Amino acid sequence: MLTLFVSMMTIGAPAFASEPGYNIIAEQGHAQSLQVEMKVIHATTQHKNVDPKVQSLLKYFDDYKYTGYKLLDNQSRKFFDMKGETFYLPSDIKVDIKILSHNDKNAKVSIKIINSKTDHKYISSIMTVPRNGNFMVAGPKYDNGILILPLSIKY
Repeated sequence: MLTLFVSMMTIGAPAFASEPGYNIIAEQGHAQSLQVEMKVIHATTQHKNVDPKVQSLLKYFDDYKYTGYKLLDNQSRKFFDMKGETFYLPSDIKVDIKILSHNDKNAKVSIKIINSKTDHKYISSIMTVPRNGNFMVAGPKYDNGILILPLSIKY
């Protein structure tokens, strides 16, 4: 069974969009774009090499058993509320991301990780990410390790 871990890479607990009083910028007539960046990192126990491009993220991997990390890809896209994009990963995995709404403090984000050949859903979740915040999804198995997907949402 596949286990996915979702970790917020910001200080403090996230506020969830289901909380009363969630103020949606889109409803106020703002058409502000958001920049979503997703890194694709291969984590393995097969070696101890650390790609210099992921060195700054190692502190977030302390709880993982992996010893080697390599940046496989870095993708960035511009998003608007209620518009989705698909990021393609190795091993027929795709990540569907949609910004459901955002306000001056948080963005409400839908994320789905799916095997594009079998339609197996690894994760389907809605979360709230603080403005200019980051979160990380880890877990799809890949090449004697896993893929770790740090995502940042900036606006």
